[in-house]
Amino acid sequence: LSSAGWAFSDMADAVVVGQRMGATGLAAISLILPVYMINCMVAHGLGLGGSVQFSTLLSSGQEAEAKRVFRATIWGALVCSLATAFLGNLFITKLLGLLGTTVKDGGLFHSTRDYLEILLWATPLFYVSNILNYFLRNDSNQKVAGIGSVTGNVCDILLNVFLVLGLNMGTRGAALSTALGQLITIGIYV
Repeated sequence: LSSAGWAFSDMADAVVVGQRMGATGLAAISLILPVYMINCMVAHGLGLGGSVQFSTLLSSGQEAEAKRVFRATIWGALVCSLATAFLGNLFITKLLGLLGTTVKDGGLFHSTRDYLEILLWATPLFYVSNILNYFLRNDSNQKVAGIGSVTGNVCDILLNVFLVLGLNMGTRGAALSTALGQLITIGIYV
């Protein structure tokens, strides 16, 4: 269910933005995919690696060391994700050029920038959400992990419809709904 929720919330961005903005909105969303995928790769890597270490230590009775691994994983993720958010937004025009759009592209550039700015600032939310999900699953809290993930993704979809279609916020609304969905997920996990 968690994986299905992720898939549907990602598709919701494309469907809702496509309905409101057409090809420009869809192109903007597709241009940010490399940044999104790299963030997911790092977040999943930290979460999976840290949680396996945590679980191994916990099962061998080393609770203090397991907690240290959890704290180190969270702190490492925060440092990495905040650096990504800050540097990405500091060099956003150059990053957008690497992704395939420049100021000369007009609406496409602005729509992509609107989405990417929020996505970058929300990077810590993605990292923490993924890490908590893995640690919860490895600490016998699969139900909480599943409920948090599904609830956050359903909220992302609903907020997407409201912000993009209802309030006409375009790609900024799609990115904001994704960030808010992650915030809700973290709230449930905590």
